Amino acid sequence: MKLVGKTRKGKNKIHEAGTDEWQIARGPEPCICFNGAMGIMIEPMTGDQANKSRWILADNDPDFEWA
Repeated sequence: MKLVGKTRKGKNKIHEAGTDEWQIARGPEPCICFNGAMGIMIEPMTGDQANKSRWILADNDPDFEWA
């Protein structure tokens, strides 16, 4: 999926990973970090970027949009 930052935080996370191409690693599933809301674990598609993986909300994430 192509990830787009909506906020400065989102744009910085994409820049740190060095790519806007991400893949779903887990989910969607209820996520404790979002008080039980559905979350998706995503990770960059390039190189060894496992340390850059992150949870995003499955619907209406405040920091990211994706296609």
